[in-house]
Amino acid sequence: TYAYTSFSVPANVLLTGQGRGVTTLQSQTAAATVTFSGDAAGLAELTIDGVNVGASSIGVFSKAKNETRFRNVTLKRFETCLSVQGGRRADWKDLYLDNAVTGALLKGDINGVSADGDEFRYNEWTGGKVTNCTTAGVHLGFVDRKCWHNSINDVGFEDNTGTAFKCTGARWTDMDGCWWSGNTTDIAVEDGSDTTLVAENSVVGLHISDFIISAAMSFTGKCQDVIFERGEFNAGTYTLTSVENTIIAKDSTESSTVAIAGGDATQWMRIRTSLGDAPGSAGITTDATSTEGWSYDLAAGEVVFLDAKVIGNGRNVIDTAVYHITQGAYRPGSTLAYDNQTANFTAGAVLTGSTSGATARITADTDAGATGTVTLRDITGEFVDDETITDSAGGSALANGVMAHQNAVLLGTINTPSAAVETDAAWAAIFGVTARKVRVMVAGAAAKTVEWSISVQVSAG
Repeated sequence: TYAYTSFSVPANVLLTGQGRGVTTLQSQTAAATVTFSGDAAGLAELTIDGVNVGASSIGVFSKAKNETRFRNVTLKRFETCLSVQGGRRADWKDLYLDNAVTGALLKGDINGVSADGDEFRYNEWTGGKVTNCTTAGVHLGFVDRKCWHNSINDVGFEDNTGTAFKCTGARWTDMDGCWWSGNTTDIAVEDGSDTTLVAENSVVGLHISDFIISAAMSFTGKCQDVIFERGEFNAGTYTLTSVENTIIAKDSTESSTVAIAGGDATQWMRIRTSLGDAPGSAGITTDATSTEGWSYDLAAGEVVFLDAKVIGNGRNVIDTAVYHITQGAYRPGSTLAYDNQTANFTAGAVLTGSTSGATARITADTDAGATGTVTLRDITGEFVDDETITDSAGGSALANGVMAHQNAVLLGTINTPSAAVETDAAWAAIFGVTARKVRVMVAGAAAKTVEWSISVQVSAG
């Protein structure tokens, strides 16, 4: 066991001890104690010990360094065991983090602890555990640079009183063979807070496979292509709040103690490839009240055709029902007023906000000279009042207010390719809309508990 204050590991140097828990370096410095100062720096066969979780203490710090390495290393008893302010192509094997406020802070960050950071991408961590962290075990995310195309494999998250794994605006993250046990919250998924950078800081492509989940999870924001595959949901309440896309549980099992909650609970969908199913949601009714059983958020200007197959199965009665219904739905494009126009806009051109960075395609322009209104689809971000807006064909004006978002509408009438079969004629399944959502609504009957399984194939354009 060796005491130290702080030191740097230069490029291409792998500082190696005699084994994790055999060679121990101890520091109580209230700052970064080990700094990777060059590419391919690393530690092997060591324990780095902060002793008393001192305020502002960091076990290992790395900023914009590539191909950093860990080999059978424990970092423990720091406020932050590992802080990485950008970097690429890291190769970490058998890395253990224990007894910290934050185990690992892994960010795409140019201006965090100091300037000249980088994106955090193409990094791989295989093997190890994250234990006994009070705020976050691993916090992976976007600050002001992309955090994308990273993988964490065969890592266990155990006994963390904070959130074991937090994903903030990270994209294309793979987690294979990880497990969660004894945590207060296993996983939290959310977008970054900067609304002008939604094209980079909203969660897309979180793929968790061959997993074990045992406690609460929370989801909010874009949540595009968040997929759990071939795993076990053993317990916990999974809360979906203001979720824009469906969370897919594919070829996985759910314990009876699992609860799906939140205002967007119907965005939790299950699929079993052996049955060839489209993603489906599940719900329960106990009376004749029309209840949302499935929903889909339409983007501005999006048109969809819905093909829904609905099964009702009584839990406290022997009644059953099957429905096959189809219908179209549409959400009109959002509108943005403008004034001080200096050049006309062109339908079909791409509109860009000079301050917000928002973009959208113009589908119509109601031009009244220096003022008017454009109708928009394919929108990324939110335009802000009084910013200069220009299109790709040379149009220019000032935004006059903010976008007005339209509500979804059903198209035509509901169709029934197969006639409904039901043992209780009071039961029903129909389509509905509210705000930007198109929904499948189900209704049972008084004093009857009905389990609903709803599978919807969406064709979108």
